[in-house]
Amino acid sequence: KGNNLTTGPHQYAMWRNTIAGTALAQFDKLARAQGNETVDNLTEVRKKFIKFFLQKKVLNAHHKYLRHHVRKPFTCSTRQFASAVETVNQYGNQMPPDFNDAQLIGDAEIREIISEKLPEAQKKILKSNGIEPRETDMDTLVETAERAESEYVIQDSSDSEEEVSEYKKKTKRSNNQPAAKKFDFYCKLHGPNPHHNTEGCRTLLAKANNKKDKFRKRDRDEKGYKDYKAKYQKKSHEVNMLHKEAKEAKAKWTKFYKRHRAELDEYKRQQKAKREAEASDSSSDDSSIAEIPKIPNDHSANDSSSSGSDSE
Repeated sequence: KGNNLTTGPHQYAMWRNTIAGTALAQFDKLARAQGNETVDNLTEVRKKFIKFFLQKKVLNAHHKYLRHHVRKPFTCSTRQFASAVETVNQYGNQMPPDFNDAQLIGDAEIREIISEKLPEAQKKILKSNGIEPRETDMDTLVETAERAESEYVIQDSSDSEEEVSEYKKKTKRSNNQPAAKKFDFYCKLHGPNPHHNTEGCRTLLAKANNKKDKFRKRDRDEKGYKDYKAKYQKKSHEVNMLHKEAKEAKAKWTKFYKRHRAELDEYKRQQKAKREAEASDSSSDDSSIAEIPKIPNDHSANDSSSSGSDSE
């Protein structure tokens, strides 16, 4: 109301200015489906808009957080913690599915949640004073917890100063204490040392040689080789033989192709000449047929003679 957004169109415009992208498209879609831009219609659009973007069963997750996962920070006072829990609980009436106060956690359960999250020292004082969270009101609970909190803070502050000073005395190192030695060599097996690096470690070299000896001397089948190098020599020999055979086969094919290429070219030339001769013969036959004179028909001669006599 301080921004003079009391009418429906102004409130719709404020919503459109604060959202963008998919949210704006969904808001416009819901606004068109709802009808005129009034305050009441905006309330319904807002509920549908929230329901579209929030996860399913968000109200259950909200209640689960308040009951099981909320914790009181050490630097937060009891009054601040109680106010924060009540504020978070009030958000329940703005969530789907019903958007009403029936979705809120009851006051008695909220007081019990707050008392359960307090430190043990405050719980003991509440119990000694006979404070039952479900039966008392919020002000009495908070005031009693604050008195316990003040006593706990005073005692804790004095103890902490003594503990800090004692800790400083124990951990303070004298100036005469020598610094830690720094070694010039480092071995993966023995760590920093003044004698050798990893490359010159006798233990590691002995293990490596022992592994090589075991690999060379291990038992193999009858067809195998005791020396592991012979196995790779045989494989390279087989590869060379295959390469040689392929090269010889290629040379044979090249020789065969060159030998029969001339015969193939001669055969193609003969076939081409034969086709050309047949084509020339067929063209000469057609020309002789065209030169045969046309013999007149007897009926046509009689008709011409009769027409001449009639004209006389």
